[in-house]
Amino acid sequence: MSLSISNSDGRHARSPGAAGTQDDLPSGRPSRGRSRLRRFLRLGWGALFAFVILGLLDAFLFRNPAFYDLGNKNGARGGFIGQFAHIARAFDLQGGANIEYAIFGDSQGIDALRPDIMAEALGVPASRIFNFSTSGGKPTDSLYLYRTYAERMPNLKRVIYVVNEHQLNNADAGEDTKFKFHATLRQRLVALDRDNYGELLVGWALRSFGLRTEWTNLLERYRAGTWPPEEDAVFPGGIEPTRWSEPKTRTPEYADEVADRWFRGWQPEGVYTEAFGELLAAWRERGLDVVVVQIPRMPAFDAAVAAKHARERDEYVRIVSEAAKAAGAAFEIVPAEEAGLDESHFRDVNHMNPDGAGIFSRHAAARWWKRDR
Repeated sequence: MSLSISNSDGRHARSPGAAGTQDDLPSGRPSRGRSRLRRFLRLGWGALFAFVILGLLDAFLFRNPAFYDLGNKNGARGGFIGQFAHIARAFDLQGGANIEYAIFGDSQGIDALRPDIMAEALGVPASRIFNFSTSGGKPTDSLYLYRTYAERMPNLKRVIYVVNEHQLNNADAGEDTKFKFHATLRQRLVALDRDNYGELLVGWALRSFGLRTEWTNLLERYRAGTWPPEEDAVFPGGIEPTRWSEPKTRTPEYADEVADRWFRGWQPEGVYTEAFGELLAAWRERGLDVVVVQIPRMPAFDAAVAAKHARERDEYVRIVSEAAKAAGAAFEIVPAEEAGLDESHFRDVNHMNPDGAGIFSRHAAARWWKRDR
């Protein structure tokens, strides 16, 4: 029983030992513990909602190459991830069942091997040939593209793989934008070092984090009024080649600069080299006719490589030769003069111009694919 004592003003005071009741609380206000619980639940639901939104954005936006393509004119030469969207659109337009001949490699392959010209030389429809080469392309990019489209090309017979020294320099693999976009967890583990392990591992789970510099650049362009650009037409047979470069990019000095960049921190063992072997093995297992080729560069560039990086170049040739032999593929190095090219056929020291592409595309078709007629 509760005791009360009347005060002089008529109010009653409850005894100190009496148990409290709801009457002690201000009218309509919950207990302090219940308020904390509700705040915790609100925070929890808010965090869950944010996590779901981030997951959806990561799955459908940041892993979609078309998102990055929107900010890059032509999808190549700077907008590296967007190239995959351009290839997807060209592939869908062409139809994978039509493709019997494929080209893989980097920007040298884009500029030098034109599917339309090769098809004309072979006397086949242009829809039979597709060029999967990408600017800055590495073996990991070619492996990713082949795995993406392999089952959609049931009639594929022959492949040309354009290789060169920079493709097997693994020194900065973890910094490559395209690699961070599509690399598998296993590939990321191969490329890990003490400086990039957090970037690569978190970036595998969340592309929104791993590619944050890419999408923040798009936001900056949006604020500047330069994004999104007008939609580009689909270029048939792959990515549109670059047709012109400044005259200074055809000088011996520029050849030295490019050669040094290709061999900087030379590291022939790593994820690029492993992917190269995996790709050749996949083609061998499928029974494809494969030629691995180092296509012509300007003589000034070959001279710069021989003068400054002969040891590294010899190591590269050995690695490619052994990998090709193990996979039953041919490996050829084609000098410019052998293909009927001179300095006038190059837009810079290692890329052909349209005239050079016309000559070399016909040369390549006759040299490696003509016997298929």
